Amino acid sequence: MGHNRLRTLPRTYRWNQVVKLLNTGGDVSAIVEASMAAAGHGLQKIERDAGFVHTLTAIFKLVEAVSSPDFERALRDNGFSVPKDASLFDITSTFKAKVDTDLDRLRCKSDVAEIAQNAFTETLFRYVLSDSPSLFGETARSVQRSLQTHLTGVRFKGLMHEFFTGVTSRYLSYYLSRELSKRGLQHYLKH
Repeated sequence: MGHNRLRTLPRTYRWNQVVKLLNTGGDVSAIVEASMAAAGHGLQKIERDAGFVHTLTAIFKLVEAVSSPDFERALRDNGFSVPKDASLFDITSTFKAKVDTDLDRLRCKSDVAEIAQNAFTETLFRYVLSDSPSLFGETARSVQRSLQTHLTGVRFKGLMHEFFTGVTSRYLSYYLSRELSKRGLQHYLKH
């Protein structure tokens, strides 16, 4: 009881090359190239990560619900437990709660799924809040209109592009910071 298992990053050849370059004071361009090769190899595996795939499925269920005339009912029908007159905070916290519950039930939690959830909610907030001068005083209807605007058409493509950029950036930062801290090279994180 109370024990958490933390997965360790496999000591792959590619990440070991990055650390070796850092330890020996390698050229910055060589470090960047080695980091991108290591991350790229890992990113190729993401499409097979069940937690990541489930997170994407939840994103598309949210998108589907937003297009419905009865937005809140459609959210509930898709497994999102939102209160009446749901705010953007309600929707994003419900999104994360649903995905976390599903991943626990399916036993497919992963670091990549967590990275994807955070990247999506951050991107969604940034897009929706760009329409509103304030977080407060928004009605459920105005939140739905803003979500409909950003989760359809060309804007949805832009949002998803930014989401995948966020996933990639977070993935690289997360794994590189874990490797550096394990090897006592945290000072590289400050630059």
